[in-house]
Amino acid sequence: MRMSAARLGAPRPAPRAQPTNSVVRLSSEVEHHLVEWLNCADGPNPRLHNFTAAGSPAWREPPLSSLCCFPKHRRCFRAVLDGVVKVAEDPEEALSDLHVDCSNWASLNRSVSSEQQNMLTECALSCRRERSFLVGPVEPSLATFRTYYPSDEGLDKWHDLHADYYDNAEHVFSAILFMGDEQRDDTRRVGGEAGMADHLVRDPASGVPRIMRGHVVEPRAGRLILFSSGGENYNAPLSVIRGRRSTFHAWFKCACKPEEHERSYNYADEVHQHVEL
Repeated sequence: MRMSAARLGAPRPAPRAQPTNSVVRLSSEVEHHLVEWLNCADGPNPRLHNFTAAGSPAWREPPLSSLCCFPKHRRCFRAVLDGVVKVAEDPEEALSDLHVDCSNWASLNRSVSSEQQNMLTECALSCRRERSFLVGPVEPSLATFRTYYPSDEGLDKWHDLHADYYDNAEHVFSAILFMGDEQRDDTRRVGGEAGMADHLVRDPASGVPRIMRGHVVEPRAGRLILFSSGGENYNAPLSVIRGRRSTFHAWFKCACKPEEHERSYNYADEVHQHVEL
């Protein structure tokens, strides 16, 4: 599998997502460009935490928005971007000419090294800056390929609900890239969406969680999800019912010290003067 660049021009108008109640479902059939600014979580959210696995942390100090790589406006975000990354069909294509540049995404395949993964995630950061997310200095924390298959979790599609930062202090910003390997399979994928939950309830009859507000994002080759990693973005890989889901995950941590906080703010303000969504 190979990824190559798609030049980032002016944002294209997105097709109108179809809400169900207050759930926005982003189909794999059409391209989307969604950027949603959120209030950063400022305390535990018991209503959502009740749906996480036993022992999952409900909060982490310091608050995400107080970290030195957050800009002065301290806005959190959730974004789904199509057309930023193009995924080639040939899984045997060799690695070549890695460039940390938003207009030229790195090529990679399954044998990608940790150094090459880091270059890719730094590139994602550059894209994030050019898109006016205005994060301060960050560096890669972890990057990995994951393939999801049908599980034994029954009807509970949200069994893996979590907030990345609460689980790991070095997961400050998160990226999920759908690779689309399964699109060449004989077995068509069913399920495996990325869920971003703002409100869940339990069905009174079955006890199964059901989303009432948030985003459900269908896999599409090259679709990139970027988000701040606190409790404003509880997320889960929804259960695969049939087939598989192939993804590349990356997380970023702050690359600054608390005493550099003001400098990070100044950087963000400077970028803000030159970048528009």
